[in-house]
Amino acid sequence: MVDNEIEMTPDERAAARAFLQRSDVRLSTVHRVATALISGAGLMVLFPAIAHDSVMLVARGLVQSDFTVELVLLGISMLAVFMLPISALWLVIADLTRFYFHVNEFRIGEKETFTPRFTLTGIRLPTDELSESSRKVLNEFRSSKFTLDLLVPSNEKSRAEIDRKMDLYGLVDDSQVDRTDVDRAQALLQIAGSQERSILAEVAKTEAGMARHMLRIQVALLRYVKALVALLVTVVAVYAAASVVEGQEISTSGEIWLACIILLWAPVAMFAVGSPVRWLVALLRSEGARLDDIADHVEFTLIDQMSIKFAGVAWIFSLAVLAISANSETVTSEGRWGAAIATVVSLVMCFFVVRTIGVRRSIKRFFSLAR
Repeated sequence: MVDNEIEMTPDERAAARAFLQRSDVRLSTVHRVATALISGAGLMVLFPAIAHDSVMLVARGLVQSDFTVELVLLGISMLAVFMLPISALWLVIADLTRFYFHVNEFRIGEKETFTPRFTLTGIRLPTDELSESSRKVLNEFRSSKFTLDLLVPSNEKSRAEIDRKMDLYGLVDDSQVDRTDVDRAQALLQIAGSQERSILAEVAKTEAGMARHMLRIQVALLRYVKALVALLVTVVAVYAAASVVEGQEISTSGEIWLACIILLWAPVAMFAVGSPVRWLVALLRSEGARLDDIADHVEFTLIDQMSIKFAGVAWIFSLAVLAISANSETVTSEGRWGAAIATVVSLVMCFFVVRTIGVRRSIKRFFSLAR
């Protein structure tokens, strides 16, 4: 039996209408959260502008110095430091883009058609809300010139653009020869996701759409927090590096200082970026959960994997710089002692981070090929 043929009681129909109204309020709340994330991501974009002088000082110092193996290794390490917050912010922007857009699927005759659309569909009056006579009058109004002019402008250029969209998305039945304004309006309604459904079908679509919104916004929110943490940690390291370089040629002692900064930044970045997931694990355990499966959730831990990769590369290359520079004749005993202390402190921090994350999980994330 088609749901249009189902006789709903007045109470059932009122309950369905009330549910759709509550869902609209809930969806608007979720979209306000997404808007806040967009604003926050925009603020994060401004951080590089604020730290512009520091970044330029470090870059200028690396470029102006004499070419050595140590400087090449430092350049790779600093590139890894910069790439962590940039990559994390890129993922946040990608998540928000996927949150606001969705695939629109429908059929034209026997042909299946896909178009992109905004995550909120257009709405139409449920097909079973009106009697036959009222539905007939409504369809007449839908086909009236006053209504069609709202979607299909009267000039030929606009009509040609709509026809181009219809051809692009395959919104034309193969048996159709001439296109009317009614056909164009129906195509635009389909692109906007406005399809006629019964009130029960609208309820089912809303339930699925609500779940989709919730699943995507939680991933976007968690990645936003991780990106913010990664950016803050990196900005501190860049400021420290700029105070050492000051835009001049980098001496051997400067190379040691830069390597020490990166050596200490790497475990801090790995620990800080992974903290939000650990907070969630602690929250679950406080509610009685015994497993921490979300620690292996790919969507939740993708930025964690990136942080371990970038921080690991920066740590290895900066350690190599210390090993080479510390044996230079121009380095004082204080410089060697400083390099040794920084190395020991970094090793202790790395041991703490690996123990917190787990040895097997740390190795898996470093060599993971997950996107």
